[in-house]
Amino acid sequence: MFYQANGSSDNAEAIYRALLKRPDCPLGTATALAAICIDRKNWSEASRLADRDLKLNPTYVSAVIAKSESLLAQGKAKQCLA
Repeated sequence: MFYQANGSSDNAEAIYRALLKRPDCPLGTATALAAICIDRKNWSEASRLADRDLKLNPTYVSAVIAKSESLLAQGKAKQCLA
């Protein structure tokens, strides 16, 4: 999130996408990219990326927040409760 916090979302996106291709991709990478997608109002991709981390850890709070935020933006509030 360092790059994103410093206004370098494009650099961060490239790094996160490269990391996601690795088999040893750390938990949180997909959620960090989801945050960029949320900033860009790409709700469906943000939701998909949050799901990737939630499959690894269903209680990963940052992914739960990203998923909820993207669902709310899509008018899918009831799915946030599931």
